[in-house]
Amino acid sequence: MAPISEMTEFVCYCHQHTKADIEADLIKHHGRSSIMEKIMYHRKQGLCECDTKHPEKR
Repeated sequence: MAPISEMTEFVCYCHQHTKADIEADLIKHHGRSSIMEKIMYHRKQGLCECDTKHPEKR
């Protein structure tokens, strides 16, 4: 099991998805992550707000 800090570390600050969320999604969908697809779609559509919501503004 991943350390607590890794489990709560956000990959996407817009939707507050963690690395653990994405790993579980990959297992659930047999190697395909619907979470990552959603994140990439939002970035391409200009709907991503991680540059303002991320603590380091990235």
